[in-house]
Amino acid sequence: MKEGTNHTYYTNGKVKEEFTIVNGKKEGTHRIWNEESNLIYEAFYVNGKKEGISLSLSEDNTLHISYSTNDKNEFIPINKVKELFIKSKF
Repeated sequence: MKEGTNHTYYTNGKVKEEFTIVNGKKEGTHRIWNEESNLIYEAFYVNGKKEGISLSLSEDNTLHISYSTNDKNEFIPINKVKELFIKSKF
């Protein structure tokens, strides 16, 4: 992987993923799209580790949400998201 923004591609030429490397580690937003160009994964990296909320969409269109901090990943069931959102007082 080269320093800076990286892309991988499907054989049809469409972008498969996009991520940035800084000092040899992922940094910032990492996105993955399916072959129809639909976003199916998004996560944020700090110094090579996932940090904050990650979203992924499975083949059956189920949304998966997880929260990562200090290199620990916790799956958040979708019914819990509403509760967390309300508690955050946005």
